[in-house]
Amino acid sequence: MKTHSLKTLLALTFLVAAGSGCLLADKTLEDWRAEQDAETRGKVQVFSGDYRGTIRLPGSDGSLFEAPMEMHLEDCILPGSGTTVSGSTQTSVCGRVTLHLDEPLTLSFEQAAFDAVRREFRAQAGSTTTGEVAVEGTIVEDSLSGRLFMSEYLDQSGDYVLVRDAALPAPADAAALSKSAPGRRADAWFQAYRGRPQFFDGGENLPVSMAIQRTVAEPDAQFAECFMPVRRVTVSFALGAGVETVFTDAVWDLRTQTITGAVSSAGTPGRPSYALQFACAAEVIEYKASPSTLAWRCRYYSLVNHAGLLFDGLFTPEDSANERRPR
Repeated sequence: MKTHSLKTLLALTFLVAAGSGCLLADKTLEDWRAEQDAETRGKVQVFSGDYRGTIRLPGSDGSLFEAPMEMHLEDCILPGSGTTVSGSTQTSVCGRVTLHLDEPLTLSFEQAAFDAVRREFRAQAGSTTTGEVAVEGTIVEDSLSGRLFMSEYLDQSGDYVLVRDAALPAPADAAALSKSAPGRRADAWFQAYRGRPQFFDGGENLPVSMAIQRTVAEPDAQFAECFMPVRRVTVSFALGAGVETVFTDAVWDLRTQTITGAVSSAGTPGRPSYALQFACAAEVIEYKASPSTLAWRCRYYSLVNHAGLLFDGLFTPEDSANERRPR
């Protein structure tokens, strides 16, 4: 009797296990991932919407100022990555950020890394030439807070606090923007300078013309510059007619108020090789009755055949009334 009962119990256990195996087999890995994706999508949709508030941006003088900001968040379906079943999809957080400076600057992002439990996300977006801006955020009820930054310039990050469906705050004061906002949208500008530097080749100290030019950056680059302490400019030095060197990718550092650049060529038949560098530091001088005119103390080098320093001198603006500095 006991033997029969034991056999019956084993048989029933086998049938139940087999049946359970069939039920589990009916649910594929793709089905399971689809359920997980639907759950994630639902959590993202809970906080999708428009958030508005302010961001504290770094100024070129080391101070911080507030500017209106808004962010739109939504769930988005992206093609499955290599970790998903072929043909499946993934839900991610997508959105766009708008900074309201003298003109709105907008940056879109997608494929944000999303933590549904902590309600946090992080995305990378922006210009491939200037660099990418990281967007981080945490949602608590109807509040969204976080920061925007570039990994190369963490000290230039901007912290923000936004509220869903809130009204957009009033624009930042124009005077404060003009003084403190290095990332403001800027038009193209040009400034000419002239100097009579000291030449170190024993020759006469001839007049040299210097020019600084900036073109309007692409929208993504303009946005990124709000979190960068440097600007790309073109600087040229001209010695007489037809003798000019142009540095097309010079760097203006707003923290140190210096401009540096380099240019070189391997040379061609009939044209010698060259390697030139310059470094300029800003000096505030009294010029044409103006007590705060920006001038530049520049050193110009040749690296070919160890020639070294070619000239050193102060360059003052040709027309200080038309001077325009980078923003």
